[in-house]
Amino acid sequence: MLVDWFRKSRDNWKRKHANLKAEIKRFKNRVYDLEKSRQRWKEQAAAYRQQLDALQAEVEHLKAQVLELETDREFKKGAPPPSYAG
Repeated sequence: MLVDWFRKSRDNWKRKHANLKAEIKRFKNRVYDLEKSRQRWKEQAAAYRQQLDALQAEVEHLKAQVLELETDREFKKGAPPPSYAG
């Protein structure tokens, strides 16, 4: 009677404890997975940022080259022909 009640109570407590322990383990695994995923996204974003910076620098360099070529072309167009006096 009383012993049965204590046994049943103990068994319920053990089952509840086991369920909570399993849930905690699932949460810990989930946190680990999310942290790992977040780290991968950070690394990928940093790599894309470096690639973007390199491409922007290349664009600026190419713009400078185009400007230089256009300036040379305009200068040559408007310049009087060279004189070959001599």
